Amino acid sequence: MEILSYEFGKINVNGETYTSDLMLFPEEVIPNWWREQGHLLQIQDINDVFDFKPELLIVGCGTEGLMKTDKTVLEKCDILNINCKVLKSDAAVKLYNESDKQNTIAVFHLTC
Repeated sequence: MEILSYEFGKINVNGETYTSDLMLFPEEVIPNWWREQGHLLQIQDINDVFDFKPELLIVGCGTEGLMKTDKTVLEKCDILNINCKVLKSDAAVKLYNESDKQNTIAVFHLTC
């Protein structure tokens, strides 16, 4: 998969445009991804990621980086030996496109 473009509220993955937050697994796009607390990423929001156990988890926190990542997410990544990168979404897109897609999962908050 490749992210062809990203701008506030919109991301294009493999030629398809999405306007809601999403998760990118190696073989699947999961659109309409929601968190229990909108601007806080918690363990229960990404249990599928932990089941998959990627080498790299990329968290796109929005254009301004306003979605926060709970420290328990980072602690669980450490326990499972998952390299977690929390970045503003534009930087997360760049890192994702440069990554080994078979061992990477990315989650994106598309707005603020």
